[in-house]
Amino acid sequence: MIPKDIHKNFFSSKSYICIILVTLIFCCTGAFAYINNSSTYEENKKEPVYKQIKESKLYPVYKMKKDKVVFINKHGTPIFEIDNKEYGVIGEFNEGYIFLGKVIKSIHTGYEDFPNIPIIVRYSIFDSTGSYITTVKPDIFMYHPLEGKAIPFFYRGRARIVVAEQMDNDEIAEEIAETYDINIRGERLPDTYYVSINKDRKYFEDVKIYYNQDATKYGYIHYDGIEITPPIYDVPPAGYDYWNPNFANGVALVKLNGKFGYINKKGEYIIKPTLEYAQSFSNQSVDYSSYGFAYLVHDLAYIVSDTREGYINTKGEFVWSIPKQQY
Repeated sequence: MIPKDIHKNFFSSKSYICIILVTLIFCCTGAFAYINNSSTYEENKKEPVYKQIKESKLYPVYKMKKDKVVFINKHGTPIFEIDNKEYGVIGEFNEGYIFLGKVIKSIHTGYEDFPNIPIIVRYSIFDSTGSYITTVKPDIFMYHPLEGKAIPFFYRGRARIVVAEQMDNDEIAEEIAETYDINIRGERLPDTYYVSINKDRKYFEDVKIYYNQDATKYGYIHYDGIEITPPIYDVPPAGYDYWNPNFANGVALVKLNGKFGYINKKGEYIIKPTLEYAQSFSNQSVDYSSYGFAYLVHDLAYIVSDTREGYINTKGEFVWSIPKQQY
């Protein structure tokens, strides 16, 4: 029979041994993990920036590298780039994906500003790391009367493909042959009718536009009836996607006396109307009757000032810019 003291000391010693073994295992595991993570970190440091950063929205810069389109994030950091000669049709990032199109056939217009217009395009889908996802099949016959709106974009997980009637000669198609939705894998989805929640909205971010008597000028009014600005700003021409007068991210693009500027919801100028060109912080794209309005909000907007051009944030600060180019 084992004496009680010896029995007690034995199990006490056994407990200590177990604790020591567990501690050693934990330390070894931790050391291995540290070495492994350090190795991974060292490898990641060698990876391109776009392999380490993922943004849901990116913005194209055409003047950073020759024959390249470089996509930057909201901080102005380059994420990835494409060959502009390979992809002549650039879509819009939304929900983390973009359509980039290779021009299969185009027509020559004779105009200096728009020398060639693509009429057949092969679209591929890329994500916001620059990774190729899939190619949309078949090639798309472009529909052109609504400028820019024939380029698909993802909205609520779907993208509307608009196929123009195939032309027998080199003419721009003005009639739609077919429309359907696809997912990010390029698979055709069942025909589902739905309308954006913004289709019938009068207020954007609790603010709406109101016009003067002849509807040539507009101002802003808060939902509680308080006027933000009187109707002094120029009404955008029809079809200008880059110029959406509604508020987005707390900022609205306005035009006064032929110059662009930005105001906040107090009616204060973020940038006074001194700009030659400016984009809204949103793109209210109309994708035909099944979508209504797809109200896409952006972190950056492109402007051209007297001396510089580039992307600004909602504070009016340049995140990327170059000296103003001569056109």
